Amino acid sequence: MTNNIATTPLGIVCRAPLVLAGWWYSSDPIARLEICADGIRDQTASIIIFNAWSAIDRDRRGELNATANNYEKYRTNYPNHELLFAANDAAELDILTRFKLPAMTLNHNAFYINTQSFFIEQVPKRYNAIYNAQIAPYKRHELLSAINNACLIAASFNSVYYSRIKDSIKHCTFANGIPDRAPLKKLQAAEVNRLCCESKVGLCVSRTEGAMLASTEYLLCGIPVVTTKSEGGRDAMFSDKYVSVASDNPQAIADAVKQLADRNICPHEIREATVRQIFQIRHQLFAHLISRYAAHSVSIDELNLFNAIVGCKKFPWSQYTSETLKIALTKR
Repeated sequence: MTNNIATTPLGIVCRAPLVLAGWWYSSDPIARLEICADGIRDQTASIIIFNAWSAIDRDRRGELNATANNYEKYRTNYPNHELLFAANDAAELDILTRFKLPAMTLNHNAFYINTQSFFIEQVPKRYNAIYNAQIAPYKRHELLSAINNACLIAASFNSVYYSRIKDSIKHCTFANGIPDRAPLKKLQAAEVNRLCCESKVGLCVSRTEGAMLASTEYLLCGIPVVTTKSEGGRDAMFSDKYVSVASDNPQAIADAVKQLADRNICPHEIREATVRQIFQIRHQLFAHLISRYAAHSVSIDELNLFNAIVGCKKFPWSQYTSETLKIALTKR
């Protein structure tokens, strides 16, 4: 495949019954889905579209009218396909419903994190806080300037932004390497897990993004979280028992880190609550799908569907054209 061939970000969750999961990035998700939809035109398919960016921000920027119009056209062109838009929280569900898009609250962190890859390790605490986030303007790394002994995981960076704020975070430890000095090292999940467990608190300081996978990874590692108010849905996985909301200024965030770390919250309580929530959300999707098949008098292998939705490590993800999707669906 050459680089100029358009593809769709999609995962084959289950082949029988056919369940696919797609990602909604910057472009309209329906237009991206149509790239490969002809390959499964005659098949009954459930397609979940996970939102990678705040629906509140999409609404603010006026993107959703086009998505809603394209959805209606898709329903006409592909009557065998049921699309389901996954809202990361209740606010997103309200917005998607207002545009008459079929939606339910399904935080994407429940489906795209392997709970076995992020777990509690009994290791000494080396860092007061950790921030796992690309160095980009929307991640607001400058808010870490007052935190002593913070670790940064950043596999990529915006050079203009980093140049502007690097003095405010020069005291931090850069786990991937210092951005403007050498190629950044890509960390494996085990390395990320170890660094999280070596940290007292996880940080989430963006104002607007998606549900932020790292925010739930922290919790699975058993560490509490300091967050700012945000749009995108990460707070749907939070509890005030182990998450502190700080104001958008460096000293308030540093104070919240110290206060939360001093509480010595049991890591197993944090992880247990998070794992339970993840599987509750997966169960909700499973229940929706079996109800949908029953309503259409379609017999399915419920156990196969359960294992694919609830029992999987995490949902798969790849890039497909119409032809490559057809080929992939023939494989087992």
